[in-house]
Amino acid sequence: MQSQKLRLDRSRHAAPQVFEHLREQIVSLELAPGTALSRVTLAETYGLSQTPIRDALMRLAEEALVEIYPQHTTVVSRIDIPAARQAHFLRQSLELEIVHLLAQRPDPVLHKRLQA
Repeated sequence: MQSQKLRLDRSRHAAPQVFEHLREQIVSLELAPGTALSRVTLAETYGLSQTPIRDALMRLAEEALVEIYPQHTTVVSRIDIPAARQAHFLRQSLELEIVHLLAQRPDPVLHKRLQA
């Protein structure tokens, strides 16, 4: 596992920072699907106890970005291609509908804001 060193902001809780950092690495594919994530290794990498690491991994699991196998391992989730296609289709449909609605009611103020 190659995790870039995170410089923690000591004025914030550690778990959300680790969550954000790991989430970014997963979404950007720096951590590839199927990569095993060891709590012990992550704790050493981030210079933390395992508690904030566990909390961060649990949040990642809630977003289906990792799969936790209790007493065994945690792995980066595989990409669900049908779900990704469906999400892309829905987003594209919504964006096209919004553009269609905005085109029907021109608003000079909104037009300037969008250009900015």
